Amino acid sequence: MRKKVKKAVSGLLAGAVCLSAVYSGHAVYAEGNEFITSPTSDQTGVIITGITDAAVHDGTVTIPDELNGTPVKSLGDKNVNHSFLNGKDVETLTLGKNVTGMTLYALYDTPGLKKIELAEGSPFTTDGDGVALLAGGGSTLIKLCPEAVDDYTVPNSVKSIWNMDHMNLDSLDLVISDPDAKRRLWERLEREVSHV
Repeated sequence: MRKKVKKAVSGLLAGAVCLSAVYSGHAVYAEGNEFITSPTSDQTGVIITGITDAAVHDGTVTIPDELNGTPVKSLGDKNVNHSFLNGKDVETLTLGKNVTGMTLYALYDTPGLKKIELAEGSPFTTDGDGVALLAGGGSTLIKLCPEAVDDYTVPNSVKSIWNMDHMNLDSLDLVISDPDAKRRLWERLEREVSHV
């Protein structure tokens, strides 16, 4: 009788742990236990909010198109101000074709990142052999990997830089040839510096 009670209690505790993980919105998918995820608000996809050591293969993290048949739609956790890469030593990041968004800090503080690759059909684009991630048909610079280049010429198509914190421009010569883009960047920098 005592063994049955212990088994019942163990089963209830295990169920409670599973339910709390589901209701908190975060779960580690069984698919290799590589990604920490939560559902999208409309329940039609998955957000990768973090990775585990198992996701890094020879310095590369590949975000799949789907996890367990559900599209991976976004990266990052809106409640934190650090990268979903969790400080892991990642040199190459490959984004699946279904990733259409990311939080402001999804790629923040990733000093070892040298290259971003895209699956065919991705809504993003890259520039300079994957050293820059662009969105909006190339009009927004999302991420620059300064470890990979000594200087970088911002394409004339770029009208905005998404988050200056991502850029880590300390040792990089940044060339902006479009005078309007240069003016907008300087105006933004002046606004940000005046708030410090």
